[in-house]
Amino acid sequence: MTETSPVISVRTFEKLIIGSVGVIAPKTKLQIRNDNNAVLTEMDENGKITQGKLGLKGVVFVKGPQVMKGYFKNEEATSKAITDGWMNTGDMGMINFKKTLTLTGRAKDTVVLLGGENVEPVPIENKLQESTYISQCMVIGQDQKNLGAIVVPDFEKLQEWAQENGISETNKDKLIENPKVYDLYRKEIKALNNTKNGFKSFEQVTPFILISKPFEVGDELNNMMKMKRHVITEKYSDKIKKIYSTNQD
Repeated sequence: MTETSPVISVRTFEKLIIGSVGVIAPKTKLQIRNDNNAVLTEMDENGKITQGKLGLKGVVFVKGPQVMKGYFKNEEATSKAITDGWMNTGDMGMINFKKTLTLTGRAKDTVVLLGGENVEPVPIENKLQESTYISQCMVIGQDQKNLGAIVVPDFEKLQEWAQENGISETNKDKLIENPKVYDLYRKEIKALNNTKNGFKSFEQVTPFILISKPFEVGDELNNMMKMKRHVITEKYSDKIKKIYSTNQD
């Protein structure tokens, strides 16, 4: 990230760990904090755990010579990002048992269910997008009993499937309303987002919405192609309310 000039961690041949972004850079301290800003894990510049224990997930904070002094002529933004030299990266992660950093998503992306379960949507979204028929998706469910999803079909693949299954409709909006199409996506979601693939019961999507308009830069996506979750949630708020007021399996 730019604010850390820009290296915090580096992948090395000695510690090539799946899902890890690597070992912490020299002279750099790392903390993992919970929602109340309490330190769960702290690693000093020598790679020693000085507080807490490994494997606990929270918000990643970093302190070192590469951390910026502050935002130019913006003390308010600086005070929100840096406290006592500790930079809030805005990332969720943990120091794993090999003492390398694993990132699990963005802190502000976290979905908190009605029962208090914290869910990182990105791994679920990435898994769902492995489907041939899913182009984009966003996990929803803030303050709900269970997770849902907004799904953008890959219409080229979907229309091929439709023709093979006796569906002649070419209008995208009408196509996604077809019960057979809905059932296809229900099965795709269940086949990917399940316990077998490492998702806990509360991390599994049940209700979902199919939409015809893809997420685009300047609207639902920022310039870095990341989803503006609040924009998407607001845009489809009526549809979201509807699926959560209707029991779906």
